[in-house]
Amino acid sequence: MSGAAGARGAHGASPRRRIGLLGGTFDPVHVAHVALARAALAHLALDELRFVPTGRSWQKVDAGASAQQRIEMLGIATAGLPRTSIDERETKRAGASYTIDTLIELRAQLGEAAALVWIVGSDQLRNLPTWHRWEELLHYAHLAVARRAGDTLEGLDARVRALVDAHAGEELPDAPAGSIVFFPMPPMQVSGSALRDRLARGGRPAELLPPGVLDYIDRNRLYRATPPREEPTRAPRPRSSATKRNRMDPRKLQRVVVDALDDIKAQDIRVFDTTAQTELFDRVIIATGTSNRQTRALASHVRDKVKEAGAPVVSMEGADTGEWVLVDLGDIVVHVMQPAIRQYYNLEELWG
Repeated sequence: MSGAAGARGAHGASPRRRIGLLGGTFDPVHVAHVALARAALAHLALDELRFVPTGRSWQKVDAGASAQQRIEMLGIATAGLPRTSIDERETKRAGASYTIDTLIELRAQLGEAAALVWIVGSDQLRNLPTWHRWEELLHYAHLAVARRAGDTLEGLDARVRALVDAHAGEELPDAPAGSIVFFPMPPMQVSGSALRDRLARGGRPAELLPPGVLDYIDRNRLYRATPPREEPTRAPRPRSSATKRNRMDPRKLQRVVVDALDDIKAQDIRVFDTTAQTELFDRVIIATGTSNRQTRALASHVRDKVKEAGAPVVSMEGADTGEWVLVDLGDIVVHVMQPAIRQYYNLEELWG
């Protein structure tokens, strides 16, 4: 349901400021966090959105990065995102960090002059009974739930279902708190723990991190299998020895990739030179497949043709769903995406 933006626009600006709140460990911040923020800004008619990194979460006690490092990564990730800021209060709070405490503090500061909108994914809605004093959340804020295609309310805890039935609406009212609304978000599964594990094993998940965040992780030696030593910040880690040993000239590799995509009718092939933006790779190539089957076939054909040309293939991910398949070639990262996914995440804006 995305009527909030339409209703507000139709009746003019509301006298009550509408503040979105997106909490999380952001350890590290990844592209799904940014996509969730963009969707909330687009569909909820927010005046501003505040990222609220947790301090010492009672549910996640082992953080891979310090609070300050997580804040700095958020700053990098949101530098080009309008109407956003970072609220650091939970990182400065002693002891366990609870959402209800943050909402009570904000309501005491802002009074009734602002509508607070706590933003969650549908998975968090299902886990709501595990939250501290969860029954009180709507006393202080609205709850906005991102719903991906195919998400249903089946299997909800009976207490949560009763809460939804009692408070759900088509759009956010001009009230400070008390409602539940749903808004759409394209499917994108990114697990923070899996991302940290991949980094610890030496992976290069640039496609899952906002521009600049992977460089920061490298400079600060975060998420490594062994704890970092206390030493000055250093330059990003060089490409793997295997990649350097078999390295093909990026221009030649680019031609192999583009020809492979063109072989089986990829649409809207775009090439971006990223040498001025990151030291991790030289090119990003984006193409569209019209179905899950074609997207998988395009990525597999790229992988096979690159191997035939004698260049290394670091990894291929996302072929299980076929919505967004990434082929990491070391110097070049290839994204093969379905049209709706490509339009929504708009990687051209990031790398163009």
